[in-house]
Amino acid sequence: MMNDFVAMSLQPAFATPDWTALKPYSVTYIIGWKIFESNLPAGVQATSVRDAEQMFDLLARDRVDVALHERWQGLAQARRSGLSVRVMEPALVSMPMHMYLHKKHAALVPKVSQALARMKQNGTYQRLVSETLKP
Repeated sequence: MMNDFVAMSLQPAFATPDWTALKPYSVTYIIGWKIFESNLPAGVQATSVRDAEQMFDLLARDRVDVALHERWQGLAQARRSGLSVRVMEPALVSMPMHMYLHKKHAALVPKVSQALARMKQNGTYQRLVSETLKP
Protein backbone atom coordinates (compact mmCIF):
# COMPACT_ATOMS: atom_id res chain seq x y z
CA MET A 1 0.00 0.00 0.00
CA MET A 2 1.19 3.50 -0.71
CA ASN A 3 1.44 5.50 2.50
CA ASP A 4 1.40 9.28 2.50
CA PHE A 5 3.35 11.02 5.23
CA VAL A 6 1.69 14.39 5.73
CA ALA A 7 1.47 17.51 7.82
CA MET A 8 -1.79 18.00 9.74
CA SER A 9 -2.96 21.16 11.43
CA LEU A 10 -5.91 22.88 13.06
CA GLN A 11 -4.81 26.10 11.37
CA PRO A 12 -5.75 27.18 7.84
CA ALA A 13 -4.33 24.96 5.13
CA PHE A 14 -0.96 25.70 3.57
CA ALA A 15 0.84 23.95 0.74
CA THR A 16 3.61 21.45 1.47
CA PRO A 17 5.44 21.09 -1.84
CA ASP A 18 8.59 20.19 0.10
CA TRP A 19 9.98 19.99 3.61
CA THR A 20 10.99 23.65 3.73
CA ALA A 21 7.28 24.57 3.86
CA LEU A 22 7.42 23.51 7.53
CA LYS A 23 10.06 26.09 8.52
CA PRO A 24 7.63 28.74 9.84
CA TYR A 25 5.80 26.24 12.05
CA SER A 26 6.40 24.30 15.23
CA VAL A 27 5.95 20.60 14.50
CA THR A 28 5.62 17.34 16.38
CA TYR A 29 6.26 13.75 15.34
CA ILE A 30 6.67 10.36 16.99
CA ILE A 31 10.14 9.46 18.24
CA GLY A 32 11.79 6.97 15.92
CA TRP A 33 9.85 7.84 12.76
CA LYS A 34 12.96 8.21 10.62
CA ILE A 35 11.03 9.61 7.66
CA PHE A 36 10.49 12.78 9.71
CA GLU A 37 13.70 12.77 11.74
CA SER A 38 15.79 12.52 8.58
CA ASN A 39 13.97 15.07 6.46
CA LEU A 40 13.09 18.00 8.69
CA PRO A 41 15.15 20.99 7.60
CA ALA A 42 17.53 22.67 10.00
CA GLY A 43 15.84 25.37 12.02
CA VAL A 44 12.41 23.76 12.26
CA GLN A 45 11.14 23.87 15.84
CA ALA A 46 10.33 20.19 16.47
CA THR A 47 9.03 18.26 19.44
CA SER A 48 9.26 14.48 19.37
CA VAL A 49 6.71 12.50 21.39
CA ARG A 50 6.18 8.89 22.42
CA ASP A 51 2.88 8.26 20.59
CA ALA A 52 0.15 9.72 18.39
CA GLU A 53 -2.15 10.42 21.34
CA GLN A 54 0.46 12.69 22.90
CA MET A 55 1.16 14.33 19.54
CA PHE A 56 -2.48 15.25 18.92
CA ASP A 57 -2.83 16.40 22.52
CA LEU A 58 -0.06 18.94 21.86
CA LEU A 59 -1.90 20.04 18.73
CA ALA A 60 -5.20 20.38 20.60
CA ARG A 61 -3.54 22.43 23.36
CA ASP A 62 -2.01 24.74 20.75
CA ARG A 63 1.49 23.78 21.90
CA VAL A 64 2.49 23.02 18.28
CA ASP A 65 1.19 24.15 14.90
CA VAL A 66 1.62 20.93 12.92
CA ALA A 67 1.52 17.19 13.57
CA LEU A 68 3.46 14.91 11.21
CA HIS A 69 2.00 11.46 10.65
CA GLU A 70 0.88 8.90 8.09
CA ARG A 71 -2.35 10.14 6.48
CA TRP A 72 -4.86 7.42 7.45
CA GLN A 73 -3.45 6.61 10.89
CA GLY A 74 -3.21 10.32 11.69
CA LEU A 75 -6.79 11.01 10.62
CA ALA A 76 -8.01 8.08 12.73
CA GLN A 77 -6.13 9.33 15.80
CA ALA A 78 -7.33 12.91 15.26
CA ARG A 79 -10.91 11.62 15.11
CA ARG A 80 -10.40 9.64 18.35
CA SER A 81 -9.01 12.83 19.90
CA GLY A 82 -12.05 14.82 18.82
CA LEU A 83 -10.04 17.00 16.43
CA SER A 84 -10.97 18.13 12.96
CA VAL A 85 -7.57 18.47 11.34
CA ARG A 86 -6.65 19.74 7.92
CA VAL A 87 -4.26 17.60 5.91
CA MET A 88 -1.71 19.68 4.03
CA GLU A 89 -1.16 18.78 0.40
CA PRO A 90 0.74 17.43 -1.30
CA ALA A 91 2.06 14.68 0.94
CA LEU A 92 5.60 15.34 2.12
CA VAL A 93 6.52 11.78 1.10
CA SER A 94 4.58 8.92 -0.50
CA MET A 95 6.14 5.51 -0.33
CA PRO A 96 5.11 1.87 -0.57
CA MET A 97 4.80 0.12 2.74
CA HIS A 98 4.62 -3.61 3.26
CA MET A 99 2.97 -5.97 5.68
CA TYR A 100 5.36 -7.79 7.94
CA LEU A 101 4.86 -11.11 9.64
CA HIS A 102 6.82 -12.39 12.60
CA LYS A 103 9.45 -14.92 11.53
CA LYS A 104 7.55 -17.66 13.36
CA HIS A 105 4.84 -17.20 10.69
CA ALA A 106 7.22 -17.48 7.71
CA ALA A 107 5.28 -20.44 6.35
CA LEU A 108 2.26 -18.17 5.85
CA VAL A 109 4.04 -15.76 3.50
CA PRO A 110 3.12 -17.57 0.24
CA LYS A 111 -0.54 -17.90 1.28
CA VAL A 112 -0.79 -14.26 2.38
CA SER A 113 0.92 -13.11 -0.80
CA GLN A 114 -1.47 -15.15 -2.97
CA ALA A 115 -4.52 -13.90 -1.07
CA LEU A 116 -3.45 -10.25 -1.44
CA ALA A 117 -2.75 -10.74 -5.15
CA ARG A 118 -6.23 -12.26 -5.64
CA MET A 119 -7.84 -9.41 -3.69
CA LYS A 120 -6.08 -6.82 -5.86
CA GLN A 121 -6.97 -8.70 -9.05
CA ASN A 122 -10.68 -9.10 -8.28
CA GLY A 123 -11.13 -5.55 -6.95
CA THR A 124 -11.73 -6.48 -3.29
CA TYR A 125 -8.61 -4.63 -2.14
CA GLN A 126 -9.60 -1.35 -3.84
CA ARG A 127 -13.20 -1.68 -2.62
CA LEU A 128 -12.03 -2.08 0.98
CA VAL A 129 -9.67 0.90 0.66
CA SER A 130 -12.49 3.02 -0.79
CA GLU A 131 -14.96 1.96 1.89
CA THR A 132 -12.70 2.26 4.90
CA LEU A 133 -9.99 4.79 4.18
CA LYS A 134 -11.45 7.30 1.74
CA PRO A 135 -14.42 8.44 3.90
